[in-house]
Amino acid sequence: MINRREAIACGVSLLSAAAGIRFPGEGLAVVKQGLLAGRIPGLSEPDEQGGTEIDLRFANPKQGRLFVIVAPVLRFADDLGDNATIERIGTPEKVINAFGPEVIGENVEGKVLSSEVAVHSGRTYYQFELEPPHVLITATAAGNRLYLFNVTGNGLQWKKHYKDLKRIADSFRVV
Repeated sequence: MINRREAIACGVSLLSAAAGIRFPGEGLAVVKQGLLAGRIPGLSEPDEQGGTEIDLRFANPKQGRLFVIVAPVLRFADDLGDNATIERIGTPEKVINAFGPEVIGENVEGKVLSSEVAVHSGRTYYQFELEPPHVLITATAAGNRLYLFNVTGNGLQWKKHYKDLKRIADSFRVV
């Protein structure tokens, strides 16, 4: 039996391999866990809001960056229960206004170029494209977790690899 962190890491690794992301060296992705909301992912004790956040990051200097944030939904609302959905968290506009700044580090007002709602295997996904800094965000919820999947690149990476980056962002699924 594997734990949730191993399952997420394996899923992202499989996703990146299937999507054709290339990494330097021998094809191995470097995983960097960063500080999130004052806690150290993997080391901090679960908090009263439903657990520690998980932050997975992958980068390629030629193609861009990919990262996943898995956060307890209780951090955002206390009445969502153990089987939250993205619709119960809020509308696409509410979700991007609440979580976009966490992803890009600034207010997203006026930066959302497009917003779509997609349903895959009964689960709803909100998909956003933001203007520079170029970023594609896919958000969903499952169990008591919110999942933010983000693909980003600088201007040159965006110009050269937009179709691949968009395909990667569109392929994100929580199973």
